[in-house]
Amino acid sequence: MAASKTFTDLRRNASWWAPWLLLSIMSLAFFYVVGQKIGYRKITENQVQASAKTAARMDQLPADQRDRALERQAKGTQYFLYGYPVVILLFNLIIASVLFGTFKLGAGADVKFKTSFAIVMYAGLPGVLKLILAMLSVAAGANADSFTLDNPVATNPGYFVSAVDSPLLHSLASALIFF
Repeated sequence: MAASKTFTDLRRNASWWAPWLLLSIMSLAFFYVVGQKIGYRKITENQVQASAKTAARMDQLPADQRDRALERQAKGTQYFLYGYPVVILLFNLIIASVLFGTFKLGAGADVKFKTSFAIVMYAGLPGVLKLILAMLSVAAGANADSFTLDNPVATNPGYFVSAVDSPLLHSLASALIFF
């Protein structure tokens, strides 16, 4: 589909509900599969190990306190993930606001905020493919010891670079998305 046709359609009917709903449902399905196959406790342990400072701080705690802290963090992670559709909405509202200002003030375009918001929502739809691939990977038995929520499937070179050993290289390589 041509970009001009897409933007014409968005000007005519700037509905953002469908992409948000699809992203929300797929995100929640992914988080459910991750919770069942890997577990929020393991995800939290992996997050702690990925941060040298946090790992050092946790290692200084007595075993029972460390266990309680990990359980609290795992429960917090679970609540955050299941509230992620709200995060998607708020984050995209911020991005749409910046773009709206850019369109109106910077480019002098006659664009409504609703259209700007719809553009941002539709731009997030390729993430659904990543969620599907990640869900399939986790369901097929992805390695729980190396699983991270920020890079759950090999859709970028950062997946193959350790965030602990080389955080800068991991961050740069993660920005190179294959699709």
